[in-house]
Amino acid sequence: DGPRTTIIRPVPGGVSFGINGSTGTLGGWVWDTTDDTIVCVSNNHVLLNTIGADTLQQGTADGGSLPGDKIGDVKRSIARVAPGTNLVDCAIADVDDANNVDSRVLEIGSAVYAIETPALDMLVEKFGQTTNHTFGEITDVDLETTSTEGFSFDQQLRIVPVDPSADWSAGGDSGSLVFSQTPASGTIKPAVGLHWGGSGVNGVACNIQNVFNALNLTTICAGLFAAFLDALFESEEEGEIKAETEGRLRDIAA
Repeated sequence: DGPRTTIIRPVPGGVSFGINGSTGTLGGWVWDTTDDTIVCVSNNHVLLNTIGADTLQQGTADGGSLPGDKIGDVKRSIARVAPGTNLVDCAIADVDDANNVDSRVLEIGSAVYAIETPALDMLVEKFGQTTNHTFGEITDVDLETTSTEGFSFDQQLRIVPVDPSADWSAGGDSGSLVFSQTPASGTIKPAVGLHWGGSGVNGVACNIQNVFNALNLTTICAGLFAAFLDALFESEEEGEIKAETEGRLRDIAA
């Protein structure tokens, strides 16, 4: 059964995850630009609109329970609207202990260190808690579709399985990050989407840029670099203020 029925610490992307009574997949770890912290991303229909609710790894459907399997709390969630058109099905959660963060997605690599615009015919892959590591191809980058709950979506990605995968996804894979099979640099594969549903062997995912825009996210690399620069400038600023103050005191004393 692998990761879908396993408690893993520290927690990588691709594992069983959710709130009490709702189980999906923890997509991976990203950077929250509102407060410069690392958070995990999944679907709104996995974490619901339950801000502050305990999150578990593994999810309750796979045997997880509170308080022992708690790893954090739901932080922000983009409510799906009806009537109206949705671009995303997404939410984020914080982590109680930073030592529980494993910034990898199982069998895929470091995440989320880069994102990329999804393209027609792009070969992609994901790791979900039900079907594990699967491979696919994007056949539509502007799909209009409706979820089983009746929510209308636009600008979605349609993904079909490619060899060696017979299926792209199944129930429980919701929240999986979708990555290009082609590394952006070195071995780092860019995220291009966030899987949330599908019909038969086909999958549907949000464009990752829409997810990042809706939740004020960036990549871990960009977030750490920005935080480093902020700290550096603050340090330099403090030094300049201190030198200026000492100079004025010397002038007064003279």
